Amino acid sequence: MHYIIDGYNLLFSKLRAGKDFAEQREELIAALNKRAEKLHLNVTVVFDAHCRAGDLVRSHFKALELIYTAQGELADQYIIRFAHHSTTPQRLLIVSSDKKLCSRCRIEGAQTQNLDQFISTVNRQYKKPQKEKTNKLPNRPLIKNKPKTIEDGYEKIFQQRYDLMEKHKSSGTSIIIKPKEEIDPLLEGKEKEKKKEQKKHLSDHERWLEAFSNPPREED
Repeated sequence: MHYIIDGYNLLFSKLRAGKDFAEQREELIAALNKRAEKLHLNVTVVFDAHCRAGDLVRSHFKALELIYTAQGELADQYIIRFAHHSTTPQRLLIVSSDKKLCSRCRIEGAQTQNLDQFISTVNRQYKKPQKEKTNKLPNRPLIKNKPKTIEDGYEKIFQQRYDLMEKHKSSGTSIIIKPKEEIDPLLEGKEKEKKKEQKKHLSDHERWLEAFSNPPREED
């Protein structure tokens, strides 16, 4: 969006008595620039030529484009002409509380916003803390030594259970394999209800694997 601001219309709404006019204009430009820089706004401020003589002057103050119209041309006339010749008037936002100016610009296809709306919106965004952009991936729980395949997972479980059985066998302690609900290393996050339903349809081979997927307990 390209903001076209009616410069003196904005300045006169903020003018303070007893202070130098040119100084207040410079303060306004500096304040607009701060907001344009922080919010990455494309802003053009148009000032009337009645305060100066000569041809149109286009200059820049950091992030702002400043237009001082030619002698005898009002800012309103320049803004309407700019909107009329724009190839994308729908991307122009005319900022002014001059109802006649805004009406003419809308006829040309531009959008409009009064001063109070503009100041309120920009100040709200300007005061909002800016979030730092990072390329960090979302935190995920780390799984140590996660098996690469289902076969590797079951082989690891089988080896653990076999080693435990051998240990109890050598010590003369009897053990039983008691079914117990346990998270499968490759199916973490699945709902328990789904797993219970799946168990009803297990083959003998799958039940054998299921038995070795549960920890053995010593018999009381």
